Amino acid sequence: MQQGSRPPAGHKVNQRGRPTRNESPRLPSAIRFAFCLFVALLCMRIGLAFSYYDQTADEVRSKERELRDLRAEQRRLDQKLRYLDTPEGREEEALKQGWIPRGHRMLVLPAGKSKTSATGPWGKDTPSGGVVHNMAQKTLEILRHCQEELTRQSKSPNEKE
Repeated sequence: MQQGSRPPAGHKVNQRGRPTRNESPRLPSAIRFAFCLFVALLCMRIGLAFSYYDQTADEVRSKERELRDLRAEQRRLDQKLRYLDTPEGREEEALKQGWIPRGHRMLVLPAGKSKTSATGPWGKDTPSGGVVHNMAQKTLEILRHCQEELTRQSKSPNEKE
């Protein structure tokens, strides 16, 4: 303090005219309130940060779990694909789809010429696939002809009545 100046009213002073340490002036109540409010807001902000961290950690764990499940399913599907790429797998899938009747077996002929050439209906050497194709065409023609005959026969009794 300067010489000749007086201490604030209500404060004790020492021999030199300065306020005593134990009796130092208190902060005004508005400043104390603002400081407490600041500390409370800081604590709330830290609490929110931890809350967001927990939510994010939960989301990460669920996504990791989903990724693990999807990888397991991918491994299972890759294994199934490798199996379906074998003759046994193709036959099983054809049975499931109903392309082969139960009790029958699937016969797969290789494309191109076989080791022993087959002769077609005109005596020419044709690839084995050509013979099968010709037989299938003739069989379809016979089946269509039979179907037409059956429909004609089924119509004729109805017309007489």
